[in-house]
Amino acid sequence: MAELWRGIKSGIVAGLIIGILESIIYATMFDIIFADILKNVPAGVDPELFRALMYSSVVFFAPIGGIIWGIIAGLIFAFIYDYLPTESPIIKGIIMGIIFWILSTVTSSFGAFALLAVAINLVFSIVYGYLLGFFWMKFGPEE
Repeated sequence: MAELWRGIKSGIVAGLIIGILESIIYATMFDIIFADILKNVPAGVDPELFRALMYSSVVFFAPIGGIIWGIIAGLIFAFIYDYLPTESPIIKGIIMGIIFWILSTVTSSFGAFALLAVAINLVFSIVYGYLLGFFWMKFGPEE
């Protein structure tokens, strides 16, 4: 049970950090990433209101999503930790991040900005994996 709690704590902190980084990246690249969606605003909807709602949801809810994802990913990491190759928690975390990236890439439809989204997602997945392994070490038993 202690290892599950360690995974949850590691996942939450890593997820919060990634969520904040996503907010910053998506806020600065918002018009590029969501250009196709913003061009096709539903009829009868104020385009500026639609843009503001999308922007606020992307920027403000990314950290919350990061925490929720962190809990789930941290639990999965705790369960499979011993089965991942290598002894380094950071390398195990990066492997886990790449596995999540592959799964998200295969199961997602990125639309017109596919290459950009896949590249951004890969970077976030590797950084998330690194952070997960790093905090796994930090929250580990004192030696």
